[in-house]
Amino acid sequence: MLKIRGVITGGFVLHGNNDQPANSVINRWNKVWVMRSLKYCVDCSLDGFIARDDHSYGFLIREGEHFDEFIESMKTFDIALMGKTTYDVGLKAGVIDPSLNLQQFVISSSLDKTVDDRIKIISKNASKFVSRLKSEKGNDILLSGGSTLATNLLNENLIDEIQLRIHPVIIGSGIRLFGSHSKTVSLQVRRQKLYSNHVMLLAYDVKY
Repeated sequence: MLKIRGVITGGFVLHGNNDQPANSVINRWNKVWVMRSLKYCVDCSLDGFIARDDHSYGFLIREGEHFDEFIESMKTFDIALMGKTTYDVGLKAGVIDPSLNLQQFVISSSLDKTVDDRIKIISKNASKFVSRLKSEKGNDILLSGGSTLATNLLNENLIDEIQLRIHPVIIGSGIRLFGSHSKTVSLQVRRQKLYSNHVMLLAYDVKY
């Protein structure tokens, strides 16, 4: 396994060898735990669009086993990250819920305030902030969108897993899963599942 050593934050060290995973953390008491994973979980069309150009997403199937399974998986996260557009669209659709049992952060340099003080704004040094979150002990981190934020975090090697719920539709144009990025990134299939409504789940580990 790849050996990686370097200071992360607060005295934590990223460390990997044949006995420990590369994303394990050793603190000053030599106790080890696996770092939080950042998981980009998103619905998309077969041709790779998460929304139309006007940010609408009526082409997605909004109920069924795939949806229920995702809601159940929310228990595995204790932090949710989103970009400003995802926040704005979710707020308009009525799906932004400050009462969720999650710490919620909007990554934005232009947003002044959120609908509730429990939803925090991170206006600068997003990569350092996310790196610090990943090094802390806790459950995994949900990245719910959007494309620009996901691309920036991918370019910084911060996304660990990509979970796509691919809907059986081709829309031709719109907002892609990722924007332009500077490198080729390899993936390894972690899980796949076909639901009765023909939505396909594909989960990939990201290999930097």
